[in-house]
Amino acid sequence: MTLAGQTIYLDVLVALNLMLTWAMLRCTALLGHRHAGRGRIAAGSLAGGAAALVMLLPGLSPAVLAAVRLAVAAGIVLITFGRQPGRSFVRLTLTFFLVSVLFAGGMIAVAALLAPPGMAVRNGVVYFHLSAVWLTAAAVAGCA
Repeated sequence: MTLAGQTIYLDVLVALNLMLTWAMLRCTALLGHRHAGRGRIAAGSLAGGAAALVMLLPGLSPAVLAAVRLAVAAGIVLITFGRQPGRSFVRLTLTFFLVSVLFAGGMIAVAALLAPPGMAVRNGVVYFHLSAVWLTAAAVAGCA
């Protein structure tokens, strides 16, 4: 896919967002005082990486994008933390949603202020053109 003259590689898009989702889930677990096993966090991260494919859709309105992101957050929280009592589930979902919105907002600010080469933002999804070597090194470091 090409976005603003830049080629978007789907494997890089999914892999990068998989790693970012992993970090956001760890942050959510810490903030929510919850524990999730490695397998559940990996499954939630995989869902987050796949959800990054929303970047391929035409530009969504802010209201539709917020609804999609909230639904995706609820699904990822359910996958990662399992069934929770009502209030706990809502609190974890909103925590994960806010963590992801803050991260996306920060990346949009970086894109607007610095316009780094190889960076694209669409539908709240961030893409950096990274080589396979950097992605592999980041994945190994994250697993360690």
